[in-house]
Amino acid sequence: MRKSPFLILLSAVLIVVLFAGCGSGSGPTLPALDLYSSSLSGTVENVDGQNCRVVIAEGDSHYDTESVIQLTYTTLSGKDTLAVGDKVSFDYNYIEDVADYNSLPHITVDQVKVD
Repeated sequence: MRKSPFLILLSAVLIVVLFAGCGSGSGPTLPALDLYSSSLSGTVENVDGQNCRVVIAEGDSHYDTESVIQLTYTTLSGKDTLAVGDKVSFDYNYIEDVADYNSLPHITVDQVKVD
């Protein structure tokens, strides 16, 4: 059986086209997670001393909007006391400041800004 040179050439071109995309760096990318410097803002729904529960209004790469977190803080900025319904924002380090508390993320920060 004799093969046509055209079919051999066509097969070679097809193989090159099929493997041309491999290794070209066009694969999917993972979202960037900042483990050292992140910011969140939300609304306070419960206050107990310097501990509060916050519903996230603006999420980040770790927490989505409407997630609930437990927050412990040392000082307030913008107001003397924290109350239910206050809008708060804070910066945190995911590696050092986040733990688990009663199945909720628990973030401990030095300062919380009350808007």
